[in-house]
Amino acid sequence: MKTALFTYLVTVLLATGCDSTQNEINLPTVSKKTNTNDKTYAMCASFNLKPTDVRTYFENANQVDKGEFHHSAIILPCSVYGKIKIKGILYDWEIYAGGAGTLNANKISKQFLCKDKCCARLPSAC
Repeated sequence: MKTALFTYLVTVLLATGCDSTQNEINLPTVSKKTNTNDKTYAMCASFNLKPTDVRTYFENANQVDKGEFHHSAIILPCSVYGKIKIKGILYDWEIYAGGAGTLNANKISKQFLCKDKCCARLPSAC
């Protein structure tokens, strides 16, 4: 009986895989940009995210369609940006002060909004 249970568990693990890198979000590179020609750029002085903040953002922000992003995103004249690897795909990312964010890689384009859960975990993005 113990041998059968052990064989079953090993078979399940092999079938489902044990590779934790499938869900991994690597720490990103982070740079900041501010449009100083915009009159509201002074609001951006304190906006900055650390690599761990960026990972928290993409783990908790809501992915939305382009229509909701266009109508609901708050795009201030400053953002942080860089590259991040998620589930083996290297993305260019950008997060704007106000909580809107994007991921882009080849023909992949994803839009995000920092809402309830994200804002609770990362108030500096909201």
